[in-house]
Amino acid sequence: MQQGSDTVAVFYENRKMQVQIWRNSVLSEKPHLHDHVEIVCLLEGEHYAMCDGRRERLEPGDFFIAFPNQVHYYPRGDLAGTKLHVVMIFSPAVCSEFKSFFRTYLPRENVLRVCDQPPGLRQMVTDICLANKSSSPFKEPIVRGYLIALLGKLFSAMEFERADDEGELLRRILLYCNQHFMQPLSLDTLSRALCVGKSCISHTMRAKTGLTLPAYLNGLRINEAVRRLVEQPEQSITAVAYDCGFESPRTFNRVFAALVGMSPRAYRKKHKCGGAQPVGFYVRL
Repeated sequence: MQQGSDTVAVFYENRKMQVQIWRNSVLSEKPHLHDHVEIVCLLEGEHYAMCDGRRERLEPGDFFIAFPNQVHYYPRGDLAGTKLHVVMIFSPAVCSEFKSFFRTYLPRENVLRVCDQPPGLRQMVTDICLANKSSSPFKEPIVRGYLIALLGKLFSAMEFERADDEGELLRRILLYCNQHFMQPLSLDTLSRALCVGKSCISHTMRAKTGLTLPAYLNGLRINEAVRRLVEQPEQSITAVAYDCGFESPRTFNRVFAALVGMSPRAYRKKHKCGGAQPVGFYVRL
């Protein structure tokens, strides 16, 4: 796929785990999006965070939050030195009390500075990390309770704005595509499922992402295909093509070569001893 002057390669992360919490010194420098909530608390060092085209400089104690399907990443830029973060990524369904809020609003600013934080936030992050390492049979509800409390404290100190109609429609489109891309999915199917006109869907996709619906679906399907080609070597390439939503192996081979730069067979051979590499598709920011 050709890159234009106003586009950037974005990677869709198909996150299957409901909750992931870890400490790390490295954050993804590749623009990406997913249908989960992502919260980063910077403990040591300095880092940049980008969200929907806005760059913020993070300092120790700052919180960064990306809502579902917001394009975000963490360029290192000119900031050298040791860094340490706590990363929390979880499905909105885990904190169902906020599920409709995530669909309706977006943060005015995705960073909450130390000087603007209510007391106790850092301690809550410590408690969440400890609970996540626990072997208690009640670990899941305990972590969920902490996450709900953390969101409540964060949101009480942040400002939000209602997502515009096109932005909300885009999130609905992306969510449906992310959940059903391995099934036969056309503009007609999506129009019926969302009760939205086909022309409105096409316009929103073009205006907000610079992509057609087929191009976005191909990106999702090829990302799933590269994972299966490496992680399921016993599965035939034809089976991978059909399982990932392609109508024929011929179409799969053509799209795969266009996005990855080689055939599925060559990709499997090249990465048989290593992990699958995500495939970017170009999105206008």
